[in-house]
Amino acid sequence: MSKDGVYQRGDELLARIVAGDDTGLGNELLKEMFRGYPVENLVQLLSSGNEQVVQSGTWIASELARDARPILRYLIPLFDHPNVRVRYYSVETVLTAATDEDGEVVGNAISRITDNERPVRRMAFELMARADRSPLVAGVPYIEDPEIIALLKWAMEVDSESRDDDEIAARLRESDGLGWLFAVVAAARVYGRNPYYLQLAASLGENDAQSLAASELAWLSKLEEQAERRRERAERGNG
Repeated sequence: MSKDGVYQRGDELLARIVAGDDTGLGNELLKEMFRGYPVENLVQLLSSGNEQVVQSGTWIASELARDARPILRYLIPLFDHPNVRVRYYSVETVLTAATDEDGEVVGNAISRITDNERPVRRMAFELMARADRSPLVAGVPYIEDPEIIALLKWAMEVDSESRDDDEIAARLRESDGLGWLFAVVAAARVYGRNPYYLQLAASLGENDAQSLAASELAWLSKLEEQAERRRERAERGNG
């Protein structure tokens, strides 16, 4: 399809979604964006007063991954949106698209770690556990909760190897609430150099943070298995 054709088709789809007709059209619009339709046009969905239209816009943004970066700043008011999926997709988009130049949106996304809905808290956890260090550091000045700030700074210090990893085990055994949760964040971030702490976190208690630790451990273990299979295939191919 020509560039003009992509733009025409994208405009048609966007207009229909804005009008409230989204019977599978979000996926079609996503395809057009991968073909070159301007990502910036998503702002029309993100700023809509129609909850379902906003949900469609944030879902598309989350699927665009890094390509969603031009519209990140428009997510800031959506972290307080009443729709759980809007908040979830917004945080997910930050995980996949934000850089150290997007501190404000990162800080707002991190703050959803205290969201009243578990899926949103989980995505905020994944953001802190998996994102590069620099976007998280850039987000700190935009976090309002002093407890979150202090705990995130501690986790980043452990991650940078400027603090003793054994502090993670101590906090896992002695803390609760946010303190426990951020100890799990730290355990996930140091997993590559020492998997013990995340394994410990996944074995302690039965709470939200323990469940997140177990889920993250399973995800990281799967990544390791996939990497090992790729290495084995490469070795067979070179043999």
